[in-house]
Amino acid sequence: MKPQEGIVVGRTFVALKNYQVEGNKEMIVIGCKTAVSNVVMAVAVMITLLLLMPLFQYTLKVILGAIIVTVIIGLIDIPTAIQIWKIDKFDFLVMLCAFF
Repeated sequence: MKPQEGIVVGRTFVALKNYQVEGNKEMIVIGCKTAVSNVVMAVAVMITLLLLMPLFQYTLKVILGAIIVTVIIGLIDIPTAIQIWKIDKFDFLVMLCAFF
């Protein structure tokens, strides 16, 4: 288990059972003997982000685009659009303008 997952699990038990949880003791249980391990972990994450973020520069935009397309597809209700077309063409045109 990752250290972050251990802390999240600990906080969940605190919320459910009113336990007292200390972050340093949680890190010791996970295998980190001192608070210096927190500093080492933070530095390692920072260096990793600095070195690897340029590789993911465009990936984030692609993922965001995929999420938006997925949500938009879920918003399209074709049977209702056809029904609006049959009832009133002007309302259908307004619907298209609002959608796009």
